[in-house]
Amino acid sequence: MDAVCLAGGYYMYHQMKNSSEFRYKIYKYDERLVDVYYRANEKYGSGSARQDDYEKWGIKEMKSYQNLSAFRSVAVDVLIGLNGFYH
Repeated sequence: MDAVCLAGGYYMYHQMKNSSEFRYKIYKYDERLVDVYYRANEKYGSGSARQDDYEKWGIKEMKSYQNLSAFRSVAVDVLIGLNGFYH
């Protein structure tokens, strides 16, 4: 079960990292999931993915879900852990 969760998490991270279209699909499904990726990118990456995507998609309002601190903390730790593990 752990291996399946790890593989699923890596697949999701890899797709979000490499595909704006995938991020848009996930954004349309649930904006909070992409927000976790954007926060990790802003903290540990280039930090421009959210702004670039919103401009490309024609979204004017920058949304951020700060009230998801517990979820965000765990998800960011997972994303960062995967980034360090596979690079």
